[in-house]
Amino acid sequence: MPTLFPVLDRVPAIADAPRTPIVADPQARRTHAFEALRETLQRLGDRHTVVLFLDDMQWVDRDTTACSPI
Repeated sequence: MPTLFPVLDRVPAIADAPRTPIVADPQARRTHAFEALRETLQRLGDRHTVVLFLDDMQWVDRDTTACSPI
């Protein structure tokens, strides 16, 4: 996750977590990223109310909508 979102390295639990190998295929990497984000949001949602605000939806394109839904 810190590879995609470097700011997360500020969170000790994430910074200390074992790293998974970087996947070379961009589509596979994207799929893995969405799965990790989905799991993170689900775990947070199990503990707290989560509010997700999506901004800049005007930038959505065909590539964006091809992603698997969260």
